[in-house]
Amino acid sequence: NSDQDYFVRSMPNQAFEWIVNQSSTFVLNDKSLKQQYCLFVLYINSNGKYWTNQTDWLQSRDECDWFGVQCTNDDVFELKLANNNVSGTV
Repeated sequence: NSDQDYFVRSMPNQAFEWIVNQSSTFVLNDKSLKQQYCLFVLYINSNGKYWTNQTDWLQSRDECDWFGVQCTNDDVFELKLANNNVSGTV
């Protein structure tokens, strides 16, 4: 079924699978799960693997440690990714 094939390859499903795999590696609270899911979507849609600096992206348990992610009280409030080869549509 082409709809099912599309879902398996779709970015939301990739993000979901990544989060499921992360949860087996790291214990994340609901807020971190939601923030990391959104940041994963951004990363994939903006060609993150080609960014100039992708330090800790998709690697660190704490998304606030990821390059360019600004947090206050563990809430992501700003992304500083200018001049980082970010491209694509979100």
